[in-house]
Amino acid sequence: MFYIHFCPLSLGVVKAPRHIIFIIITALAAIVVLQAYYAYQDFRVKTVDYQRDANAALLDAVEWADKIRIDSIQGYFLAELKNPELYRIELSGNGDTLRIINARSNKRRSSLIVRDQDINTLDQEALYALIMERNREMLEDNIITFWSDSLGNVLNEYLGTIKMSKADLKAAFSRELARRSIKPKYELVYLYEEPPLQKAIYLNGKPLIPGSDQRSEVVTEIQNLRMTPEEESAVVAVVEKPFTAILMKSWKVLAISLVVLIVISYSFSFLLKTIRKQKQLSELKDDFIDNVTHELLTPIATLQLALESIERDEVIEDRERRARYIDISQREVKRISELVNNVLLTSVYDKGNPALKMESLDLDKLVEGAIEYHQATVKKPLQINFQPNDAIKLKADKQHFANVLHNLIDNSIKYSSDKGVEISITITKKTTDVELKVVDNGHGIPKAYQANIFDKFHRVVSNDMHDVKGLGVGLYYVKSVLEQMNGSISLLKSSKKGSTFLITMNQNE
Repeated sequence: MFYIHFCPLSLGVVKAPRHIIFIIITALAAIVVLQAYYAYQDFRVKTVDYQRDANAALLDAVEWADKIRIDSIQGYFLAELKNPELYRIELSGNGDTLRIINARSNKRRSSLIVRDQDINTLDQEALYALIMERNREMLEDNIITFWSDSLGNVLNEYLGTIKMSKADLKAAFSRELARRSIKPKYELVYLYEEPPLQKAIYLNGKPLIPGSDQRSEVVTEIQNLRMTPEEESAVVAVVEKPFTAILMKSWKVLAISLVVLIVISYSFSFLLKTIRKQKQLSELKDDFIDNVTHELLTPIATLQLALESIERDEVIEDRERRARYIDISQREVKRISELVNNVLLTSVYDKGNPALKMESLDLDKLVEGAIEYHQATVKKPLQINFQPNDAIKLKADKQHFANVLHNLIDNSIKYSSDKGVEISITITKKTTDVELKVVDNGHGIPKAYQANIFDKFHRVVSNDMHDVKGLGVGLYYVKSVLEQMNGSISLLKSSKKGSTFLITMNQNE
């Protein structure tokens, strides 16, 4: 029978070299700055796009409102033109010239020359369409066509009385903003002076420069107006610049920047953890080599001394002394064998899962066997309290579970006072689990080391335990083999009055 010693933590927090931390933090900060700069530049571009869209929306709105005004003038003009008592259409003989004749005075002024088709083949409505198309082109350039003196005077009167509707302009501007996914508050400011003379506008006493990007609003470029009821000559829009709306236009860039930042931060964090882990493993390896060297040198030295003593003549003739030296040699050989077995078994678990022979076990007999072994071998006073329960069976590997029991009992004995050891073992059957609790009155495990006691090669540094020997693989082995048997172990509590360990074995098939 062999068992593995309980040897807790000996290392504290291992810190990565300062220059590596500095490099990582500097690189991360540089990436954050670059990402922030890129996001800011994209935000600036979106702000420029926002102002451009506002300018285009106002331009389209002015054109739309002016179109409504011209449509109204055209309607009145067409009604006047179609009155046969006032006007008639006359065509030239070669079919390329059209004239409007005053029916009363029989006079005309302007002619419409059509070069692409023979107007003699067109009906009356088609001729009206040609005249209206030409008349619209001239009105859009703010020019009156004097088809005749009277018609020119009529058009001039219409232009003076039919003016651009501010309501139409506002409705058109709102529609154009919405079409460009812009839905902020805005205000249209009408101007009386020509745009070159209007250097700044004032809104609520605040000077605003047309075509500029202010802190909280965008001021569009000035747009000329044909005519308004108040005779304004131009209009400018002051559009609220909602930070959130512009930011949402950059959500893809911001999302990508955020994802990149998270990935890089995680990578740096993983790198830092890996560096710390490697440094910790390096120090663990050095400590392990020191412990193994110390643990092996002592029995080897004792064994060498015993063998040298046996070779002496007086010892050879003294059977009692010879037997004592032989017994010492056998104990030290056994001690070396246990150390080697412990290291080899731990190595097996590191390389892969060992083969387990799972069978139904009598848990009472396993516990009683472990108790008898330690009561027979321990030199200090030992009391182990255990109440057998014949109804509880356990499915596990017999040899490995016996090693688990020996480790826990052996730890309780080693890390306790020489005045005496008291251990209590209880077994409880749950619905699907079997729980085994080991409680001792030992020195306990300092709180700073409790989270790491199941780690490989870790040992606790304590003034109360400086003479306790071991390699730090005991509880690591216990935890590993229990997990392979569908079980677990945890430290429920530990103080200067003792420790409590709980083994839970899941018995589901």
